[in-house]
Formats: sequence, C-alpha cells, structure tokens
Amino acid sequence: MKDNNDLKNSRQLQLLDKYYPVNFQTKEVTFQLSYDTTSDLLMPHIQPDFSYPIIHHNLIEEMGKFLKMIPPDYHAIFEFRIKDYQSYDPKILMNALNDSMELNHYSGFKEKNRNFFLAIVMTVIGILVLLFMGVGEVNNWFDGNYRDLIVEVIDILGTVFIWEAVGLAFLQPSEKVELDIRIRNKISKITFFDDQNNVLCEETKAEMLKKWVNETILKKVGYRLLLITGSAMIAAGFGSLLVNISTLFTAEGDILSTVILLTSYLIASVINFLAGGFAIAFYVGRKDRRVGLTVMVILSAISLVAEIISLIIDPSQVHTWISLFFDFAITGGYVVGYLMIFANRKIEKKAEETKE
Repeated sequence: MKDNNDLKNSRQLQLLDKYYPVNFQTKEVTFQLSYDTTSDLLMPHIQPDFSYPIIHHNLIEEMGKFLKMIPPDYHAIFEFRIKDYQSYDPKILMNALNDSMELNHYSGFKEKNRNFFLAIVMTVIGILVLLFMGVGEVNNWFDGNYRDLIVEVIDILGTVFIWEAVGLAFLQPSEKVELDIRIRNKISKITFFDDQNNVLCEETKAEMLKKWVNETILKKVGYRLLLITGSAMIAAGFGSLLVNISTLFTAEGDILSTVILLTSYLIASVINFLAGGFAIAFYVGRKDRRVGLTVMVILSAISLVAEIISLIIDPSQVHTWISLFFDFAITGGYVVGYLMIFANRKIEKKAEETKE
C-alpha cells in the first residue's frame, strides 16, 4: 500500500504529465519554453551585445517556479525553442544563462552571509542586555517604585534581540538561496533548439556547475569561526568589564589598588574589543585589517599557551570549569579560524599557479 507521500507524488506527477513531458524511468520533467526571438530572453533597454548578452532576471525566477512543481526525487530538463536567434550564437546564450544562474548563486551567498552576520550581532546585543539586567539586579541598580517594570522591559528587549537573531539565521531563508539550491540540485540539462527541432547547444548540470567557483568548506568555516569568536570576544570584554567594575566598587580597598585593578580590567577588555573588531572587519571584507588581525591572533595564541602552561603548573587556580571551557573555545576557535583562512589562501594560490 502506498504511503501519503507516494500518493501525493503520484497525483503531482499525473498533473505534471498533463502539461509537461514526464519520463518516469529517468525521473525527469521536461519544460519546453518557446520564444519568437532571442530578445525575449534578454534584458530590455540595453544595447545588444552579441558576444555578452544579458539574460533577463525574470527568466531565472521563472525557471525556479518550474523547479518548485516537481517532486523531490525528480529533475528538470529545460528546452529553449527559439524561432529567430537574431544572429546570436546559441553557445553564447548558454554561457549567458549559466552566468545569470551563477550570479544568483553569489548574490544568495552574500545575502546569507549578511543575515548570519546580523544574527551574530543581535545575539551579542541580546546577551549583553540580559547580562546588564542580571548584574543590575545583583547590585540593586534598579531599586525604586519602577524596579519590576524596568527589569521586565530590559528582559523583553534582550529576548527580542535573541529571537530576531534566531529568525534571521534559521527562520527566514533567502529567496535567492532557495533558488540557487533548486538550480544546483534539480536541473538535469539545458538545451537550445531552433524552429526545426534541431539541437543547437546542450549542457548537463555537471558541465554547468564545473564552471562555477564555489567557496571551499575550509574558507567558509574559517570565516564563520572568526565572526563567532570575534563577536564572543567583544561580548566577553563588555561582560567582564561590567561584572568586574560592579564588583570592584562594592568591595573594600584603597584607591591605589582600585585604580590598578580597574586599569588591568580596561586593558583586558580593550584587547578583547580589538581582537573582535579586527575579526568582524575581516569578515565583512576589510582586508586592510589583515595585519591587525594577525597581531591579535598571535597575542591570542600566546595567551592560550600561557594559560595552558599555568594550569598544568597549578590546576588549583581554576575557578569554574565552564568559564575555562568557554575561554579555551573562544580563543582556540579564533586562532583556528584564522589558520583555516590562511591555509585556504595558500591552497587557492597554489591552484592558480598550477593552472598557469
């Protein structure tokens, strides 16, 4: 007996087969798109360029709508049947179509990175707001008639930032990214025909995708690690400064020792701010910050090694294992992220030299 998905797909395929050729053996649906002239595929109001025609963005979106209609385990064949090519070379049109799909790929990837960046920033802001609320309650900063109202407002504000971050990162997928995923996974073949049903140009998915330059896993993870750990360092700098200062001013002690401790807290926080700032600047494309980032990575690596050595010599200085774990994770992730990006750059450079 067929399950619901089988029945659903069966009915879906019956509907598709009424309007589009369906090959049930190869699991492919053919979409035949007919045009009178090549100009119907191209961007209007642009001077014709027979060497580099520009495909209309509506065509890519229309292809995406067709891809939505087919079942998950089926693929699509697109056949472009043009009566008058107007002196355009079909191979050049194929390259132009491929370029348009590839540009959508890069645009979607950029939008995805932007959303991820905003999600991290909102998460950090939300955590800092909630931390401020917690420290304020412990130190009785909100005493008075409106204490409960102030605490509630701060709590809602911090929670909203975190929920917005979750929505950006996971609950609001980009349309460009969705279209890119469908194009890369669902298209089986693209063919250009003339009005006599002769094949003029044909390209499979493998031939299409091998032209694209995809970001390596090494580079992607490296940049993400830098962004996450850099943001965590900024949050840790603010949080540590806030907690230490509030503790310092409530504790008893002479002015000199207070000034010395306050200065040390400020220096530690400034280092965290700089390390996080350089990482974020590098993530958003400020390559001129590479020297500063390298210096901060070296300092972070030295700090990590020194902390490990000190723990080996005197394990009793560990106050909380959770704090130690996060400290190692943030600093270690910061260094590893940088090393992954550096290694990827070496690999890319070597690949370019091999091509030459």
